[in-house]
Amino acid sequence: MVIANAGVSYVWPKVSEVRTADLQGHLTPNVFGVVWLYQAMRALLERSAKPVWVTMGSSAGLTETQPPIPNAGYGPSKAAVHWLTKRIDAEEDRIAAIVLDPGWVQTEMGNSGAVALGLECAPVTVEDSCQGMVKVLDGVEKASHGGRFWDYTGALKSF
Repeated sequence: MVIANAGVSYVWPKVSEVRTADLQGHLTPNVFGVVWLYQAMRALLERSAKPVWVTMGSSAGLTETQPPIPNAGYGPSKAAVHWLTKRIDAEEDRIAAIVLDPGWVQTEMGNSGAVALGLECAPVTVEDSCQGMVKVLDGVEKASHGGRFWDYTGALKSF
């Protein structure tokens, strides 16, 4: 199992205000980093008895149920990596590729985003997120989980 946990989020502009340099600053680690890691690890995954690729996703990158917050740096980068993960699953016969959303976690990045939006901290504890993700990851099978978006509670989400 390979878990691609790339993610930066440092500005929360509207689309009309996003600087392309900031968009690029999110795309490089959040999208290109995931692609580079996948390409580097693919041969090892193919040799695994149970190959699983996990991209850490975010509700910020959802298109169907987009959160009502300005997030034109991080959001598009996560939407792109969600698409790529779904595509990986479709292209690979054996590799189960899933998107896993840890929730809005009380990490440095999660809490700084919460504070920027006027909240005291992010709502999900690190412990709750990790315990939930382990349960999801323990049950991953290509037929039931591959190409899908899961959150840390085990809920299946729409992209």
